[in-house]
Amino acid sequence: MLIYTHPLLYQVVNVQNLLSLHHIETIVRNEYAAGATGDLSANETWAELWLQDERDQAQAQQLIAQMDEQSREEWFCSQCGEKNSGSFEVCWQCQTERRL
Repeated sequence: MLIYTHPLLYQVVNVQNLLSLHHIETIVRNEYAAGATGDLSANETWAELWLQDERDQAQAQQLIAQMDEQSREEWFCSQCGEKNSGSFEVCWQCQTERRL
């Protein structure tokens, strides 16, 4: 079952790693299809993440939604006060880990 797709392979692999940390098995498809862009429409070449077990769908969707929400929220470093993008887990200024 298709659970996630994105034009950038690294983003799909990030989601795969997140799900793997929660013992949700997945497989990446279309990981080499980007080279066919032009012969195929762009969205047909996006990398796809497929669940191995459909029973994991609800938990996987919840984890992906949480990741998307966190990546939009900017945060301020507890060490130096620098403003960071929500996608950063470490302060770009002083390399202090994000505290939730």
